[in-house]
Amino acid sequence: MKFLCCNEAIKHLTSEEKRDEAYFMSLLRIAETTCGLYYSYDRDLTLNLQRASKLAAGRVHKPLWKQADPRFVWNRNLLEELIETKLDEFITPLIQGSFQTEQFTLKDRLVRITLFSRRCNRRLGTRMWRRGANLEGATANFVETEQLVEYEGLTSSFIQVRGSIPLLWEQIVDLSYKPRPSIIEHEEMTKVVERHFHDLSQRYGDTMVIDLTDKQGDEGNLSNAFAAEMQNFPDIRYVHFDFHHICGGGNFDNLQVLYDEIEEAIQKQGYFLMNSKGEILLDQSGVVRSNCIDCLDRTNVTQSFLARKSLDSQLQRMGALSSAESISQSDIINDKFKKCKCGLSMVMS
Repeated sequence: MKFLCCNEAIKHLTSEEKRDEAYFMSLLRIAETTCGLYYSYDRDLTLNLQRASKLAAGRVHKPLWKQADPRFVWNRNLLEELIETKLDEFITPLIQGSFQTEQFTLKDRLVRITLFSRRCNRRLGTRMWRRGANLEGATANFVETEQLVEYEGLTSSFIQVRGSIPLLWEQIVDLSYKPRPSIIEHEEMTKVVERHFHDLSQRYGDTMVIDLTDKQGDEGNLSNAFAAEMQNFPDIRYVHFDFHHICGGGNFDNLQVLYDEIEEAIQKQGYFLMNSKGEILLDQSGVVRSNCIDCLDRTNVTQSFLARKSLDSQLQRMGALSSAESISQSDIINDKFKKCKCGLSMVMS
């Protein structure tokens, strides 16, 4: 991405205006070198496949920026003047996140896997400086990750989301290696949690929460507060899994313990599937929302594990694998999947 100066009036600016112009251009140069910014001229990257496939007929023919999910449009402020002057053909939504794709062959047929993560713009900030939720229920580091699989004219999509624990809490940065998280006492706390999960249910359907935090120490206090709030929402399944305790020492295969507990719910939520004619064969009816403290390492590993399970199901349903086969049985395919996930994790971290 490159910004071009197209204002001839710059030649006639005063010294002070030129300094301002140079400063603003320096900010744009930073954006130019920022990784994880993506755009498309012919597809709305802010929408996952399931949402895009269900756009109302009239909306499909609207300009891309009018179709876009505002949560994932990162250049909205820059577009305001173009929107006001109705220059739709020049308005291109920009998203921030990760895009990774790999392909391989199964049964002499090409399979393409694409991992697409979209970072939300509603509660921005750097690690530790921005935690938890705001009063509207938007959380820090909220990311929607989509696993797209293409095989023999079929396209499948599996969605997961992550986000900071949706309470009002903070982590004041000081000289300590790991600043202590603290809960902000507020009368709106339960309403904040309700707003967050209402938004998720409206967008994704049934939500299952996987809390990967420790049960001891400061993390334990935060986790216990989260669990207590979730008691107010019996329709939302909350699962605590002490990742460090159960999977410590790199024993990530122990995530099977978690999967055994939630397998039935995961299979019920399913994934989205459509054929080459655009006909919808399956819908994803819900979503798993994962979190740790940073929504990084533990969340990355857990989402990768769940994505691998879904990939097996997707490929089996599409006829690329038999019901007894798994991608883990092929070192080549397994490595390509890991490469995709590794690239995604590096960008999202």
